[in-house]
Amino acid sequence: MKNLKLLTGTAVLAGLLLTTGCVKNEEADGVKALRQAQAAKLNAEATATTLAAEAEAAYRNAEAAVKQAEVAIKEAKARAKEIQNAYSEANNAILIANAQIAADLNQAQTQASIDKALITAEKELAEAQKELEIALSQYESEIAADVAKNKNLSAYLTAYKKAISEVNSLRQEIVGLQRNLATAQLYFLNNDLTDSGNLAAAKTIQQEYLNIRLGYLQGWVERYEAVMGDLATIADELVDVKEDIYNLKSQIDDKEVEQELAEQAREVALEEYQTAYDAWEEVVNKDLLIATFSDEENVNQEIIPYSYLTNVVDPGTIEETGAGDSDFDTEGIYFRSYKFYNDWIESFETDITKNEELISEKEDVVALLEELHEQYASQLAALEQDVITEYEKIEPLLHEVNVVEIANQAEQTTASQDALDDALDALEAVTDNPGDPMNSTSGTFYDAYTAYDEFIQDVNDSDIDLSFLYMANYSESPLGSDEEVVNIPYFIGTFNAEIESWEAEIDGWDDDMNEYEANLEIVEGYVAYLEGLQSGNLAALETAYQDAKAAFYAARVTYDEVSSELATLKAELDRAEDYESVLEGNGEDISDDLYENVTGLKEQIVQTEADIAEIDNDFANWEALIASLEAKIAQKQTELDIYQAEADHYKELIDAELGTEE
Repeated sequence: MKNLKLLTGTAVLAGLLLTTGCVKNEEADGVKALRQAQAAKLNAEATATTLAAEAEAAYRNAEAAVKQAEVAIKEAKARAKEIQNAYSEANNAILIANAQIAADLNQAQTQASIDKALITAEKELAEAQKELEIALSQYESEIAADVAKNKNLSAYLTAYKKAISEVNSLRQEIVGLQRNLATAQLYFLNNDLTDSGNLAAAKTIQQEYLNIRLGYLQGWVERYEAVMGDLATIADELVDVKEDIYNLKSQIDDKEVEQELAEQAREVALEEYQTAYDAWEEVVNKDLLIATFSDEENVNQEIIPYSYLTNVVDPGTIEETGAGDSDFDTEGIYFRSYKFYNDWIESFETDITKNEELISEKEDVVALLEELHEQYASQLAALEQDVITEYEKIEPLLHEVNVVEIANQAEQTTASQDALDDALDALEAVTDNPGDPMNSTSGTFYDAYTAYDEFIQDVNDSDIDLSFLYMANYSESPLGSDEEVVNIPYFIGTFNAEIESWEAEIDGWDDDMNEYEANLEIVEGYVAYLEGLQSGNLAALETAYQDAKAAFYAARVTYDEVSSELATLKAELDRAEDYESVLEGNGEDISDDLYENVTGLKEQIVQTEADIAEIDNDFANWEALIASLEAKIAQKQTELDIYQAEADHYKELIDAELGTEE
């Protein structure tokens, strides 16, 4: 659908005024008046353009609300199927009653959601359209002088206004039909489980509407044919229709006030209906929720509503528990049953106790190792350093032997031989087995390692029990699994790292356990709250809910009736203004214009009579009504597209005429 385009032709004159060749300190009164008139027209045009776009956006918002309603109905259908299956399998009165309650809950909850969304959409659309009508009326006033001088422009403007009126009317009608369709689909979902008397009521309302429409159309045909039979009555008829127009406008003003009051009453009734429904639903679901949450055999989850969480529990507590991080729902937050939380809390406690025991045992070992390390660390470190110092001499000495040996082989002299002997003596002073120093039998490395080894043997031969160090998982320690004393620093570091890891696990489990304990406390509080509800009030709550539901539907019917009456008055005003336009038209064309209009009215009568004749078929059952509404929506959408195209066409003609005049 195209956006409404408003006049831009006057911008040509504005451009000329801004590019005049002469500049004067003062402008003539006539020029100033013309400039002000042009500015007023441009301002009116801009306002109307903006509001036309807003009306278009409001209609798109209404369509979006319809899409949301379709999603809600789809979800309700899935629930209805489950409910129907439960109903079919029910083998006692209690199960049957539960299924019927579930069906009513499903229908009522979805109906309330859809009503709220579509009523808001209708309200926004009506407000946008009303503002657009005012803007177009102001725009018409600003270009009245141009219209008075140009018959074509006058005709185009009349046709344009009529097309826009049809567009607005059809948009409102489509949204209303879509709401009726949603309601029919909901009633059809549970037709076997809920009262279908609403179908008869809907049929009655439609019959009354069609009969009233038919009466109005027939009355206009009679007026047209009376004038066509005696053109001399035109003057008197023109006086009468002008009075009719005045009265209709007055009635429309009164009816718009009445509609606004009906709308306010409907919104209040909807809020009271939702509140009463929530109170009733809570008690209906009380026993089921208590069983779900307090079940000690199964792991379940269910929503705790915001109405409880925000009023009974500190909102900060909810956030701290993290219960809703991934479980947020539009009605509340999912929580688990007692079993879920208790099982996890018990698991955390077991794991924490196990780690605490491991930590205690390992801390005893570390304490012993640290004591041993303190006793022998300095002496052992000195001996170990001696071994390392002597070992580090071997490689460079061995390298020196290789160098001088190669030199001696290349040129054997007394000097080269002496150098080789000196190098070998130096190496042998450190070790007699440079290829395998650990098996040396003499030299400074042998002496250092022997002192180191004898110290370790002395420690190992003492009464100190280091058998706990012979653990398979530590067999690859840096100095070998048999060198217990040497490994002490390594094991101290390893065991302390294990202790830190176990402590970190305990901290994490503590956090998780605190969260689950907080969630369990919330669930236990909610169960206590539910148990405190007086089941004896269920009958009273159900009565209050049904009364509120009936009051809402009555308020909605009242609003729909007032809106229908307002639409009827506006339609009558359009017909009256059309009639006035024809009677004020060119004398030689008046007969043709009268004939053309009365022919259109008769076509509408035929269609209305056909709708009346089909009403029994349309309301034979919910499926038939749904099919009928879907067909009507498709038809109205086609008409909307046509009238939108017609409005765009006449708008282009208006632009062209104004451009020519400029």
